[in-house]
Parts: sequence; structure tokens; C-alpha cells
Amino acid sequence: MRSERKPLSLFYGLFLLLVLATGAAGCESNENRGKPEAAPATDLWTAAQSGRLPGVSVGIGATKRETIEALGQPDRSGYAGTSYRLEYGQTWLDFDVDVQKVIPSLDQLPEDAVVEGITSAASVIPFDGTTSDVEQQWGYPQQAFVDEAYGPFWKQVYQVSDYRQLTFLADAEHQPIRRINLMGW
Repeated sequence: MRSERKPLSLFYGLFLLLVLATGAAGCESNENRGKPEAAPATDLWTAAQSGRLPGVSVGIGATKRETIEALGQPDRSGYAGTSYRLEYGQTWLDFDVDVQKVIPSLDQLPEDAVVEGITSAASVIPFDGTTSDVEQQWGYPQQAFVDEAYGPFWKQVYQVSDYRQLTFLADAEHQPIRRINLMGW
């Protein structure tokens, strides 16, 4: 004898499956709760092409005056290699300066000095991925190497426009990205 309830049971089974799937998709683990959502890779690439990094209020070409108006006084400032650096938490802004001229303090940095480099912690942008993830998204970089001078760091360098390079820094190859650097003019 056939039961007339089978189609109805199938309907309830599919409905229950749909409810469970929808509920599971909306769940968030405690590990991810409160973390900023990662910037989509295309947003990072597009921002870098225009001289900016997501999560950083100023971009390449901003003057000292514009930078201090936007971000206030830096936590620290001073020379970093051949640039004059302003540090704001986990973000560093490097200004192009005449290496022949000594700049003893921030007050001596010309008001019209411009940002030529931005380095920020991946968490500021936010960017969550490994060097392998970067390669999967954008292909093999123009340069990939261990930088012993400032690390050692594993660096992956991408040319994002004629005048801008985006560099991903990690502790080693296939490791999480720790910092992202944008250089240009």
C-alpha cells in the first residue's frame, strides 16, 4: 500500500535542509568576530594604481602639510634610509628628501615634501593572505626574493602602473603577508 505522505515528507526534508544551510551560512566563528573585513584584491590593486592603500588616509604625492592635517602629529619621525619617515601606529609614510641636506627634526622637513612610499601592516589595510595567495590572485611577481638588508623578509614586487610598485612582505615564502608597501610618484 502506497503512502500519500511521501511527497509531503520530501517537501519537509528539503525545507529543513534549506533552513539549516541558510543558518550555517550566516554563522560567524568567534575567531572572525570583530575583525575588519579583508579588502578585496581588486580594490587593493586599483587603490595602489592610484597611489593609495585601503585603510590609509593619505596617498602617494600627499605633502607634509596635507599629511599632518589628515593624521595629526606622527608617533615618531626621522630618517629611514634615504627617506624621511613619519610613523603613525602601524603605518609608515616615507617622504622624498634631498639626501645632501640634513633634516634634524620634523619641523625642518619642508611643508611641500611629498610622500613617496607607504608601508602598512596587512591588518590595517586589511589584507589577509599568504604569498601563495598573492601569486594566485595576480600571477608571478616581477621580483620575488629574500631581502636580508631589512629583514630577512620575503618580498614579492608587482608593477601596478608605470610609476608605482606594490610590494608584499612576509617572514618567508608561502607565509602570511605581514606588511604591504607602495612606492611611487
